[in-house]
Amino acid sequence: MGITLKLAAVLPALIVAVLASPARAIDAQLLAAAAASYRDGAAAQQLEDRIADLIEAGDKAGLEALASQIEREDGPFLDALIALAEQNQAPAGEAKPAPGSELARMASALGPCHQANIALRIIVLLTSNGGAEPVVRNGIVMIDGSEIDSTYATLIHICENVNALPAHKARIGSRCYSTGACGDDPDMD
Repeated sequence: MGITLKLAAVLPALIVAVLASPARAIDAQLLAAAAASYRDGAAAQQLEDRIADLIEAGDKAGLEALASQIEREDGPFLDALIALAEQNQAPAGEAKPAPGSELARMASALGPCHQANIALRIIVLLTSNGGAEPVVRNGIVMIDGSEIDSTYATLIHICENVNALPAHKARIGSRCYSTGACGDDPDMD
């Protein structure tokens, strides 16, 4: 559960953290490898549908299996993100490390599709281990006690627009913040 909570806490500040963190060789390699696969917005849409289907069906075993797959395939990358973010957490009054040129380059490559894919993985890890409770309201999966669902919805909306992806029915999180269309937001009822 530790990796999940740390990731959920650092995702909104991920780019800033990566930009200001000194690079280690392994971190740069992990980021480069993940950057290519996490850039795929259509894959994020498909994963969103898969996660929503599992949650709507109450398929805890399926969600746990997906979480195990994510930990196996993406664990080192997610751990590297946490390490990079924690390196940037200078105590109050202390200077933060100077930006490393390699990580600054990679951070600029982590766009909304990358971050949407990371957010989906956080959602799976949070909900599969009981770190957050998913609920379905008006056909939209929400993660009570967390902003990760709205963060994901905002990121995937930007990803879809930037990459001219085909329209996709939102199934996780409200796009109210990013689109201003709040009529389908269950929390606005």
